[in-house]
Amino acid sequence: MGIPGSSVPFPLKSAILHLRPRGWLPILLGLCAPILFAGCQRKEALALPSVQVDSVPQIPTRGTVEVLNGSSLTGAASAVAERLRIRGFDVVKIGNAPDQNHTRTLVVERRKGGSTASEVADALGLRRAYPMRNENLLVDATVFVGRDIEETLP
Repeated sequence: MGIPGSSVPFPLKSAILHLRPRGWLPILLGLCAPILFAGCQRKEALALPSVQVDSVPQIPTRGTVEVLNGSSLTGAASAVAERLRIRGFDVVKIGNAPDQNHTRTLVVERRKGGSTASEVADALGLRRAYPMRNENLLVDATVFVGRDIEETLP
């Protein structure tokens, strides 16, 4: 099934012979372009300054907290969140509670075995935190801000 005196099968040799010179150009460019551009990218990457991971300071946190406004006071959750951040807590969410009728501010422990909720309660001048665990929330404590927060925060 080939051309006499040739080791290349007929259909393949026929396809090679019928390629026009302009058909080779895109193939050649397709093969060489990545090599050329890779060289350019390496030079740009070498010109950038390197940052060592050890040189980035780690800010210690006392735990993750969400603060939910359960009062009708505008900005109450933000004020509580700011106080907690100043004291080293990582406030990961600020929002509204499902109900806006909380008369007292409550701190709820979300993960078993942590002391974050008790520390949050202390930071807010509250007596204690209450266990209401929910591992799916991915926070250590939740603060439900009540109307009494005006008396608690200076």
